[in-house]
Amino acid sequence: MNVMVQDLQNFELGDYIVHCHHGVGRIEAVERKNLGGKDTNYFRIEMADSMIWIPIEVMDSGQLRPLVEKVAFQEAIDSLSKKSVEMNANMNLRKLRINEVIDDNEPVATAQLIRDMWARQQIKGTPNETERRAYRALSDRLLQEWALCMEINIQQARDLMERSLHDGKNKMTKEKTKSHVG
Repeated sequence: MNVMVQDLQNFELGDYIVHCHHGVGRIEAVERKNLGGKDTNYFRIEMADSMIWIPIEVMDSGQLRPLVEKVAFQEAIDSLSKKSVEMNANMNLRKLRINEVIDDNEPVATAQLIRDMWARQQIKGTPNETERRAYRALSDRLLQEWALCMEINIQQARDLMERSLHDGKNKMTKEKTKSHVG
């Protein structure tokens, strides 16, 4: 059976996608596989450090989305330097927020969570292992998309992210100083 890629859930060969758990990848091929006696068409997606196969019929399941445009991604970048929101003291509620952001797979919410987790670490110190892994995975996903959207390399995106996070911290420090003085 010859598969017309253009008809497959609005994704095409060569498109970059963002997977909520695996990060940014590029659709490299369409492959037909027989698993459990059922023939299914899969997109073979090359990730930064692995290859994954996603059934074409689940490409719109919410786990995957196309890269956002530069203009839309700028909102995510801008949110990194805004005032952080204090994360809940309850670890289970923090974990719930983290999981919701991972599943939503939206750059602005991801950037806001990264900012808030970063600020919490500055105040509270080293996070637990679950939060450390989530922070790393979310940061990697955002940085990969940032680099592709803005046509820069990962290190440049990382440097810009760190600068934005520090700018946000400096704004908070100035606000606290003003409120104590005034």
